[in-house]
Parts: sequence; C-alpha cells; structure tokens
Amino acid sequence: MGNKSENKNINKLETFTSEKTVSKDTSVTVIEVKLKKIEQLRINLYKMAEGYCEIEASENLEAIHLDIEDINERIEKTKVILKLLMHSLKNTENVNINVNGNGKHFIREPQIPLPEFSNFKNQFFYM
Repeated sequence: MGNKSENKNINKLETFTSEKTVSKDTSVTVIEVKLKKIEQLRINLYKMAEGYCEIEASENLEAIHLDIEDINERIEKTKVILKLLMHSLKNTENVNINVNGNGKHFIREPQIPLPEFSNFKNQFFYM
C-alpha cells in the first residue's frame, strides 16, 4: 500500500498502545484524541482504497485488497486497545475520587442552607 505517512501514523498509535509506553499519567482526553485520529486514518484508508481500485489493473487489485485488509485489522486492533485503556482509566479515576486515605468511601455533599421561617405563626398566639 502506498501512503507512508498513514502507515507511520498507524505505527505511532500501535506503539502508544503497547504496554511499555502507556503510563499512569495518560489521561482519558489523550485517549479520546487518539481514537479520533484512528477514525481519521480509517477514512483516509477508505479514500486511498477507492483511488487505488480505480487506477490499478485487475491483477494488482487482490494484493491491494490484502494490504487494505491488513491495515484495517491493525486499525481495529489499536482502536479496541485504546477503548479498553480508556475504560480502565475511567474506572481508575472513579475509584480515586471515591476512596479516601483510610480506604473508606465518602461523598462530600455541598452545604445546603436551612430554610428560615418568619414568626408568622407566633403572631396568632399573642393576639
């Protein structure tokens, strides 16, 4: 398959998703950006595939389709890994928010002011 920059982008995303490079400092936002990049790669792959199929002779089409299939599988695998990682990070963030130093769950409620009543009722007692 032809476009080297697209292949380079896929390689970068695959490297990012490897266990060695993903750290605890990775945020959900970073993962969401990577997922958007994956979708853009998929769109670009589709456009390139259409272009190749229009200009190539029929004997080269099978090789092109195999390359497209391979790249599609790589994109899908990377997308799944990113979604699993994002889910894992969201669960970790929720646990960190809900557990304090003692390991007990707590929720900090906002302070709600109590209603104040006028002494309207007391006025009738003193009449």
